[in-house]
Amino acid sequence: MATSKAAYLAEKAIGHDDNAVTQQDVSSYPQSGADTMKALVWRGKQKVEIADVPKPQILEDTDVILKVTGSTVCGSDLHLYHGAVVQLADGDILGHEFCGVVELVGRAVNKVQVGKRYVASFQIACGDCFFCKQGLSSQCEKTNSNTAAKSLYGGRTAGIFGYSHLTGGFAGGQAELGEGRGTFEGVKGSKHLQGC
Repeated sequence: MATSKAAYLAEKAIGHDDNAVTQQDVSSYPQSGADTMKALVWRGKQKVEIADVPKPQILEDTDVILKVTGSTVCGSDLHLYHGAVVQLADGDILGHEFCGVVELVGRAVNKVQVGKRYVASFQIACGDCFFCKQGLSSQCEKTNSNTAAKSLYGGRTAGIFGYSHLTGGFAGGQAELGEGRGTFEGVKGSKHLQGC
């Protein structure tokens, strides 16, 4: 969290403020009382566990909270497990491939309906920046305030659920509930998606 926020503030101080919308990491949710859920969390290289963690909250008007009904593990998750990806922290919620039923939406969400089934894109895109408007959502300029990726790759990458603070520090979907920024795609004929 501190690394991402410091990078954002440093970039802003030198005059390059491209209006990144995620100025905070949400890889693990702030304590909010006794409301908890089960989630797969990273504890270190080759150490993960199911833990009780705070439930997600609507943090921005474009947020969506999804009751996760299906998630999976891919090769990228194995990179995290084996310690091959930088900027993970103890307690980060893993998982960037998940689907489920919408439980709650922020005030600005109008294309996603509570009670409907959706699939979360692994990447988080604003839909409004230069790259998103060209259909290049993986290069979204507004969902990853960490500038280390920009230094490494020559441009920002979009935020990614449950991956690393290098990609925005967003909590993943290997949990009972997932939280996203209006990036869910409607699933029609969800009977074809086993596990969702």
